[in-house]
Amino acid sequence: MEHEVIEFFPQVVGVYRYPEDKHDAVKVTCQKIRDTIKRGDPNFNQNAHSGDLFHYYNESNSNIYDFHPELEEHRKWVLECASHFFTKVHNYVLNEDNELIVTDAWMNYCLERAEQPEHNHHNALISGTYYVNLEEWVHAPLQFMKREPECHPYIAHEKDWDSPNKYSRYVEDIRPKERDLLLWKSHLIHGYNGNLNMWADRTTISMNFMPRILDNGKYSFVIQNRNDG
Repeated sequence: MEHEVIEFFPQVVGVYRYPEDKHDAVKVTCQKIRDTIKRGDPNFNQNAHSGDLFHYYNESNSNIYDFHPELEEHRKWVLECASHFFTKVHNYVLNEDNELIVTDAWMNYCLERAEQPEHNHHNALISGTYYVNLEEWVHAPLQFMKREPECHPYIAHEKDWDSPNKYSRYVEDIRPKERDLLLWKSHLIHGYNGNLNMWADRTTISMNFMPRILDNGKYSFVIQNRNDG
């Protein structure tokens, strides 16, 4: 039959690749973190839902880049990528009096079968994850989940879940490669399935971003990190 499908309100994930010759230095730093920060250290904690997922520098307003100056080049690159995604993809405005800042950043390390329950990131506009150690097909992809509000009475009908299309599926798998930085709008719900984490050592650095001055053209305020003094 003659018809057309009009798409609207798409979501988007940006994928940026860190130079291969610089990636090993990031891996070395992340290994050093694992070797030196153990249970009992204030910069170490276990995930509340998955005891085999460990976080480093994941306290409020903490930032892995502040503790490890050897990651400064990586921090600058991450900000460059996030600024591009912020302005060129989402059309937000930054000018010479404003800048994007990393409000917090932390490292995640998984044992075999560890999972990250679905969640989103509060108090941020853009969030991201850099893949430090990732083996394709044995480490879990990042999953984004679509949530539609249920109105009552809620009308539902059986769907063909063996062959869903992009309009019907509720989970979208993103399969990054090592050295990829994924960026997305912070309200999007995401996580990963522990059954797909068949090996240990899945290691990532995640971060949140905000403009230094948040200004909608009428109301504005300044973002200040604790380490700004």
